[in-house]
Amino acid sequence: VCAVADALVLNTIEFWSGSNPLAQKVGTVQEVTGKDGLIYAVKTLRNGYEITSPNGEVVSFIYDKKTNSWSQEQDGKQVEIFRFNPDGTIQARLSDGQTLRVKPDEAGVFEARMAVNGARFWASR
Repeated sequence: VCAVADALVLNTIEFWSGSNPLAQKVGTVQEVTGKDGLIYAVKTLRNGYEITSPNGEVVSFIYDKKTNSWSQEQDGKQVEIFRFNPDGTIQARLSDGQTLRVKPDEAGVFEARMAVNGARFWASR
C-alpha cells in the first residue's frame, strides 16, 4: 500500500507527463510511462484517479472530501492510505495496518518511506 499517494502517485504522474493531473478534466485518459518503462492509462475521475496497468489490472485512488483522505481501491476492496489531519500532519496507513503521523515536509516523507520499506537503523560503539 502506498504510504503517501500524493508524493508517490500524483507527483510521479506530473513529473513523467509534464502536466498537473489535478488540472485535468473528468473522464480524460492520459498515457503515462512508469519507472518500470511500461505505459499506464490514468483516467481522471470526479473524486480521484483510475490507473490501468499494461496487464489490465485496475487500481483506483479515491479522495473523500468529508474525511480529507485518500484511499486505494482494488478488486472491490477499499483501504484508506492517508489522511490530512486538522493539525497539519498527515496520518499514513502502513501495510501492517498500523498508522504513522508525519509532517508534510521532506523529513516527514523520508520517515514515511523508511516505515514503508521496513528500514532499520542500528548504532554501535
